[in-house]
Amino acid sequence: MLIKVSVGSKSLPVEIGSEEGSISTLGELRNHVSEQMDIDPACMKIIHRGKTLAGDDSVSLLDLNFKENDKVLVMGKVSTALKDDPGFSALVKYEKANLVALQRQHEEIEKDLSSLELNFLDGNRVWFLDNLRSYLDEDPAVREGSSVLLSDHLFL
Repeated sequence: MLIKVSVGSKSLPVEIGSEEGSISTLGELRNHVSEQMDIDPACMKIIHRGKTLAGDDSVSLLDLNFKENDKVLVMGKVSTALKDDPGFSALVKYEKANLVALQRQHEEIEKDLSSLELNFLDGNRVWFLDNLRSYLDEDPAVREGSSVLLSDHLFL
């Protein structure tokens, strides 16, 4: 009997039954899916008709009331083979050691950039005030009449 095993977006047909070459126990199904989809059998959940199949690996699939073309959903974590890889372990260790410092540095640079942007925008106002002061310094008659206005409105 043929069933369809779905793992995420991937699907794989599996022949179950008591015939030779077919999968007959829950343990064999776990191992087959583990090999085909690279999922750790210890972290695997097999769901059939809304129920999680639990029990000993020697439980017969025929006793679990499978029918032709039934769909089985498998959920689990990817195999832990990467954790054993020395290159991957070195990469994780490097990231843990250096990532925090890099994040702090990034935050400081971001803060500096924000300050620069604000100062650039305020630079036009500073330029205007400098030019206004120089204009007032050049013409004393204008300066005497405008000093009250400038002190009241521009230099708060």
